[in-house]
Amino acid sequence: MTWLDLWRAQHPTPAPLVLPERYQQARLEKCSPVQRECIHKYLQQFWEVAPQGRAPIFLGESGVGKSMAAAVLITLLHERAKLDMRWESAGQWVVKDRTLPREEHASWVRKMQQIPILVLDDIHFVTVAEVSTFAVLTAVLTGRWDACKPTIITANLSLPAGTEWDALATIYTAALARRMRDAGEGFTVLT
Repeated sequence: MTWLDLWRAQHPTPAPLVLPERYQQARLEKCSPVQRECIHKYLQQFWEVAPQGRAPIFLGESGVGKSMAAAVLITLLHERAKLDMRWESAGQWVVKDRTLPREEHASWVRKMQQIPILVLDDIHFVTVAEVSTFAVLTAVLTGRWDACKPTIITANLSLPAGTEWDALATIYTAALARRMRDAGEGFTVLT
């Protein structure tokens, strides 16, 4: 029995999915062909790859529909998998990190680690320069990956194919880039 099976047994009715307003009407037809292919592939393989913590990573220039694709995917997953899912904006994490009392950080990190499926939108807002927020990002992602919880990631990073992981290692750390690559293996979309 996987953690997904245990979660579904303990939480038979998923919490409502809350998306940013601009993505509430996200539709598969609005995604690029490569994004649609990734979404279909992930939906078909979800019950096999999700217990391994694998999930799509959408990288590319601003405005190419990465967040829209993530919104479509999480909406379809929520309908089909009947699991709790959460949408988080990394840009908001920077703000939250500056305003959240330090004593509440640990419980917030645990909350982000426990949700079955997490979309972490716009992680490019968090870099090693944002030391405290980067520590939160690292703790959340590491905790999720160690527990094999899928995290769908989007980032406005225009990277040449074949160099994306080396570039991410310079933006974040080699260890984080390697974990991202492994979690997104077979589901990374460069647009």
